[in-house]
Amino acid sequence: MADPPEVPNLQQVLEARCILDLEAAREACEVDEARAREQARSAAAAQANREAGNTRRQEESVNRLREELNNHRLVICTGAGITLHSVDRSQFSRMTWPGLMRAGIDYLFDQADEFTDHDDIEQARALLDKDNPSSIDLLEAANRIRGLMAQRPHLR
Repeated sequence: MADPPEVPNLQQVLEARCILDLEAAREACEVDEARAREQARSAAAAQANREAGNTRRQEESVNRLREELNNHRLVICTGAGITLHSVDRSQFSRMTWPGLMRAGIDYLFDQADEFTDHDDIEQARALLDKDNPSSIDLLEAANRIRGLMAQRPHLR
């Protein structure tokens, strides 16, 4: 008669189960790693395409600017930021709109012998000398300076 089949003990069953679980986990990790590598390759390719497109657009823009320059049809307009960032920090405040208005006030004050009333000059200066002048303060100062200049056409 044949021997009865051997019945595995609990430890053997658990070890076999752990081996299967480990193999399944390893396969899952390999799949995850492969997926992550593919996503990284895809992202790198997309970035390279964007950079190539940006480089192409920059080259096209530079070529158009060169063409317009060569045809004498180019005017370069820059904002105040170019001036503000090209001067020494000690000159920075003079390059702002309030700084320009202060220069106008100083000019008017230098010409003060023509003025019988210095109130508008001093009121405009007081508006600009506030710690944090509002837009309304700046407009009021500009209007006072404009009014003083308009009264004396030779100062324009």
